[in-house]
Amino acid sequence: MTTSLDTIRNNLTNCMKTHIKLICGSCNEPKIIPMTCGIRICPKCQSIREWRLRKKYKPFLKLFKNPKLLTLTFRGYTRFDKKTKRRCDLYAYNFFRRLGNKVKFGIRVMELISQENDSFFIHYHCLVEMQYIPQKRLSDLWLKVTKSSFIVDIRKVSIRWGLSYVLKYVTKPTKLDISLDVYKEIFYKTRLLTVFGNMYGKIYNEKYMLTCSNCGGGWFEFGGIYGNESETSSEMSKMQTFQSTPHRTVP
Repeated sequence: MTTSLDTIRNNLTNCMKTHIKLICGSCNEPKIIPMTCGIRICPKCQSIREWRLRKKYKPFLKLFKNPKLLTLTFRGYTRFDKKTKRRCDLYAYNFFRRLGNKVKFGIRVMELISQENDSFFIHYHCLVEMQYIPQKRLSDLWLKVTKSSFIVDIRKVSIRWGLSYVLKYVTKPTKLDISLDVYKEIFYKTRLLTVFGNMYGKIYNEKYMLTCSNCGGGWFEFGGIYGNESETSSEMSKMQTFQSTPHRTVP
C-alpha cells in the first residue's frame, strides 16, 4: 500500500503531539507513551532512532578485532533517484568483493548532502573489519570500480567511536534541504544502511516488550488518548512519564 504525501505530512506535523495512556494490569501504575512518526527527516524522532540502532548493533561490537573507518566518496554532484541508489550500491558491492577475504564484514551507511536543483553529494561511511591495506591501493581500486572517483579515506578507530560515527548519519537530523514531495519520491523507505560480509543476515530487529517499571508486569489496560498539550501536561503531572522508546507490542 502506497503512503500518500498528505499522510507523511500529517504524521510529521503531529509527531509526539498525541500520547497514549496505559495502566498496568497488576499494580495500576500509569504510563504515558508519545506516538511518533518514525520519518527519517523528523528531528523529534532522532533520539528514538539512535536508541534503536545502538541497541540493535551493540551485540556485534565484540566481533570487531581490527575496526577501520573507511569513507568512499563519489566525485561531483549528481541527481539522485532509485536508479542512482542501485548503481552506487553496486559500486560499493564490487569494491568490497574485489578486496576478497581482507574484509570480513562491515556496516555501510550512505550520506547525501543536497545542493541546488535536487543534486546531491554522495559518499559512504563504512565501519569494517579488515586487514591493513595501503590507502593508495584502495584509492586505485575505487577509481577502477567507479571509473571517475578516487577519493578514499581510511583510518583505524576504536569500535565504539566508529559505530557511533557511522550510525549518526542515519540518526541525526538529515542534511537533505529538499521539499517533502521530493523526499517521498526518492528517500521514503529507502535503505541507507547496509550490513555486508559475515554480518549479513545475522542482525534482526528485536521485538521490545513493554514492562511496568513498578512491578515488572507486562499486561496493560488502555487508559485513553491525549491529543493536545494541556491534556498531556495535566496527566503527566499526576503520574510517572514513560521516557523510553515507544513500543508497538502491547500484550
